[in-house]
Amino acid sequence: MREEMKPTKGGAVVRMYCAGFGDCFLLAFAGNGDKPVYVWIDCGALPHPSIPGGAKTWFTEIAESIKRTVGDQGIRLLVVTHKHSDHLSGFHDARDVFEGINVREVWMPWTDDPKDKKAMAMAAHERDILRVARKAADRLSKVQQLDDLHMTGVMAGLQSLLQFSESLAAVGVSTESLQEIVRSKRPPQYLKPSLTPRTLDEAPSLRIHVLGPPEDAKFLKQMDPSGGSKREVYLSGLELNNTLALEAAMALDDLASATEENREVAELAFPFASELRKTVEKISEPESGEDSRLPRLHRLLKTFAGHTMDPRSRWRNIDLDWLRSAVPMAIKADKFRNNTSLALAFELGEGGPVLLFPGDAQVGNWLSWHTRQNGTGPAAEDLLNRTVLYKTGHHGSENATLKDLGLEVMAQHSSISRGKLVALVPTNREVAKSKASKRDPDGWDIPWGALMRRLKELAGGRVIRIDDAAEWANWVRQPEPPAGVDPEGWKWFRMRSRVGFAKVAGKDSPLYVEVDVPQRP
Repeated sequence: MREEMKPTKGGAVVRMYCAGFGDCFLLAFAGNGDKPVYVWIDCGALPHPSIPGGAKTWFTEIAESIKRTVGDQGIRLLVVTHKHSDHLSGFHDARDVFEGINVREVWMPWTDDPKDKKAMAMAAHERDILRVARKAADRLSKVQQLDDLHMTGVMAGLQSLLQFSESLAAVGVSTESLQEIVRSKRPPQYLKPSLTPRTLDEAPSLRIHVLGPPEDAKFLKQMDPSGGSKREVYLSGLELNNTLALEAAMALDDLASATEENREVAELAFPFASELRKTVEKISEPESGEDSRLPRLHRLLKTFAGHTMDPRSRWRNIDLDWLRSAVPMAIKADKFRNNTSLALAFELGEGGPVLLFPGDAQVGNWLSWHTRQNGTGPAAEDLLNRTVLYKTGHHGSENATLKDLGLEVMAQHSSISRGKLVALVPTNREVAKSKASKRDPDGWDIPWGALMRRLKELAGGRVIRIDDAAEWANWVRQPEPPAGVDPEGWKWFRMRSRVGFAKVAGKDSPLYVEVDVPQRP
């Protein structure tokens, strides 16, 4: 049975699939004649037991829904915003169905272009960081087997970040392989930001603005607000950076077989010169002709040198504390990949309402939107001013929705967007809480409380989270607005939204939330 999406003349219908902690959107735009034009943005989620029937079953259901909706017409444009498994895993889980869906055009960010030297250099640097993080996680896992709990929280954080950034542990598929599934449909176009809007022939009133990712490394490397943590340092010749320092320190035992250059980099990493470096075991060995002071030194080492000499003194040991640096490095690599998101603004007719889809763009990506110069078209502030639907960045995290140059500018156009803003939040608090560790006892602080409160204020309460879809299904059947939702805008919104369900494992579960966006609200 077809699941029709019928946009009004010049308008659009936006469908947020209930993927869990991940993104999957199907957009239908008014086209020539009666046929809508379909745009599919991302498809994936972090693996978690809360996904109905498991990831493979659920994403197969999602893909079947998309296939029923688009029919033989297929997808006009498939957008993969960036290389993270929570935006890509569904293409693998539902590959059998995905292969049967016609896709005419694929867009990816320029940072994933294998022919772009700058993009590949950045990708190589990211791989270096993740490689070192894997080594640190491996070393810490061995320590845990020795029942040393000192760094358990660090190890858990590393493993969680590596799973998020690199692959799906449940199926062992790398993010590169996930991207190749999409590339096999059509050779992608790798897009750079521009003021000039892009168009689709079949949707004459639609204008698509490429806002990011930026080409300027200054913006790409700014993942946090100004005044936050330091930027990463890139390797130049034998210049030392955090990644190489940590890897060199972990390679201490292998230096004899290392290359000359690696040994030189390793020497830069160590805090003491080689002639001063001695292992605990070495300096505690009795030597021939020792005087009366050496036995006391031996006893002192046994008492204070940590678990290698006396398990009772393990709490004194700081031999592994330097491995903590692997966590912020891995976090930076993860944020950097988010910051390479392909950020798009869909304008419904020149000067009309705007649908904003920033992927997981971080602070620098957002800031760069206001510096675009090549081409002609509306400025970022103008597009934000007319935004009527906002796909909340990075599942509602604290640094993926800009304030003064972002959210505070949205929905300010009196006749087009004011009082009409709707925010869709592809997040799941249960999944975020499941990432609890000693480092983060309450799990990830997503969605960010202050952001959600401000979103609800600006959107008149029309903020729909994936994990609230079942409640929204009940609310839209009621004439009275739910608590905290603006009564004046409720009737307008209630008539333009609905929730679709699917029966999986004998249970009806919310499959998607759909919002109709007219060209002239």
